[in-house]
Amino acid sequence: MTIPSKQSNGFIAVIALGLITMSGTSLAQDVGAESIFGSVELTGNFQPDPYTIELSAGGSVAADSIEGCSGYISNAPDYKLDFTKQSDFHLSFFVISDADTTLVINDPSGVWHCDDDYNDAGGTNPGVIFADPQSGIYDIWVGTYEEGDSYPAAELVVTEIGPPWSDSGSSTPDNNNESGAPSSGTGFIVSQTGHVLTNHHVIDGCSNLTFQLRGQLAMEASLISSNSATDLALLKISLSSSSAVFRGSRRLRLGDEVVVYGFPLLGDLSSQGNLTYGIVSALSGLEDDLSRLQMTAQIQPGNSGGPVMNRFGEIVGVVVETANEEFFRQQRGTDTQNLNFAIRDSMAVSFLETNNVNYAVGGGQGSQMAIADIAEAAQEFTGLIMCYQ
Repeated sequence: MTIPSKQSNGFIAVIALGLITMSGTSLAQDVGAESIFGSVELTGNFQPDPYTIELSAGGSVAADSIEGCSGYISNAPDYKLDFTKQSDFHLSFFVISDADTTLVINDPSGVWHCDDDYNDAGGTNPGVIFADPQSGIYDIWVGTYEEGDSYPAAELVVTEIGPPWSDSGSSTPDNNNESGAPSSGTGFIVSQTGHVLTNHHVIDGCSNLTFQLRGQLAMEASLISSNSATDLALLKISLSSSSAVFRGSRRLRLGDEVVVYGFPLLGDLSSQGNLTYGIVSALSGLEDDLSRLQMTAQIQPGNSGGPVMNRFGEIVGVVVETANEEFFRQQRGTDTQNLNFAIRDSMAVSFLETNNVNYAVGGGQGSQMAIADIAEAAQEFTGLIMCYQ
């Protein structure tokens, strides 16, 4: 891919160190100019997520005349996003580069947003998050913090699912007991034609996969699609079986009861499956990540990729991670208890639609089920995934 050069463009810098929002300020940046590296139209729940753009960072004029600002960017925007809001997810912009970069965005209402270093996990990479994004044009500049004649390579990341670098506040279970040994996870059937949904981290690095329903023989599973950013993966088995039903239009509320079924701690706990029960304790994950929900239903290594169901037996999430206890102990000086997270069903459904999977949706009718009945139903479509490296 040939990346356009920034050296032929005029540059005026308006980067701020840290996160600064400015409204009603007259700036030299030309939001009406043609963007250097192109543009894109995205609608909420877009795929692929994250959407990434390769570009060159930097500019040539310091922003000393703007109070509290430092950095160097171009006059014309580096990139333009025409966004149509369709969900309650955050809209986030991040930059990944070996250089110390800065990020400036002019939002649809004309407000300027600037950042230099997003957090410790991202190093010197910047990020700007819109908790309630507007529909319209986002003009984006990627600059450098230090002055210079070089224009380092950078990757602009547009996402609804959170920072692209490792988040030390959460921990996805490592199901390998030793290097090279088989690992396990959970998956559940989401179509009548044998599609199985699980986590990306369950199947990552596997050369062979099997799927086994309770009371049946293990069968080979093939990998159809995987997305490390959403931590979702789609498998295919040669089996026509009962499939899970997603909640559809039924509301998910704080305090709603949820049931988790899966195969945790294989070899130590029951090989016939394990059920836990709790409530939705938050409608977002760490750092208000709206692609997640938090629950009190306990999970262990091996639960990853399993179904989270409401009291109607419908899928409301996919088990994904717990809070990283060591991080909170060392960085926050506190011990966490029972902080468990699932990928929200809206993200899972979007992933299935991208892969043309015909999944079932509840009609919003019917009565609540006994937990024992939910467990029996889950056993018909939830299975053990074995990963052989």
